[in-house]
Amino acid sequence: ENISSYSYLSKSNTNDRYPTIYDDGFSILYQNYINGKYNIVLSNSSLENPETIITAGNEVIHPMLSNDKNFIVYTEGDQEHGLTEIVLYDLANHQKTIITSSENQYGAIPQFNKACDKIAFASWTIDSNHVSTNPTISIYDLRTKEIETLDLGQSECWRPVFYNNDNSILYLSRNASTNNFVVPGAKQAIEKMKYEIASELGVNMGPDATSRANGSVGGEITKRLTKKSKKNKK
Repeated sequence: ENISSYSYLSKSNTNDRYPTIYDDGFSILYQNYINGKYNIVLSNSSLENPETIITAGNEVIHPMLSNDKNFIVYTEGDQEHGLTEIVLYDLANHQKTIITSSENQYGAIPQFNKACDKIAFASWTIDSNHVSTNPTISIYDLRTKEIETLDLGQSECWRPVFYNNDNSILYLSRNASTNNFVVPGAKQAIEKMKYEIASELGVNMGPDATSRANGSVGGEITKRLTKKSKKNKK
């Protein structure tokens, strides 16, 4: 899809990032940083009249609003050392629940399913010697409050997305120096999407690309797959 024009929505230098636009076409959830505080903000599509939902001293990133608009899920903590938690925020009761509350369990990049009763996220553990396991994919059930961790082998697994009417999960798998998207029959199409997005963003994929550049491509792939998944479910 060709983009013929664009406009800057940010009104000031507040480090706005991780935007997600919702089905109504009028709501955008994003994160910013103001006066030493990290915020999760809900705004209209023009970023006018923003409402700060969550303020924290720790970094809060990857915010996602549930389709029923009852919850926000996000990542909070020290990214550099992998000490990040998955947090669920109840908008009606203003209640914060740490999903990764088990000892030495951490997580990042959560995603709601369409039914708003499950959350998938990348998860790992860090032992007393500060040794981390490879990230895998875990699923939190909002009804039972239980976490199911998938056995996906020794590969690093990131950025899960529900699709196929919530019956399947698409995720990014990294094994040694290679990146693969794991869904039967979908690998070639997603590889093509990866290089198309890289070209759009001016990123040269390969071993010399920075983690920020690779992350920008991965983030855009996740957004487009999520958008496509929602269209297919309608």
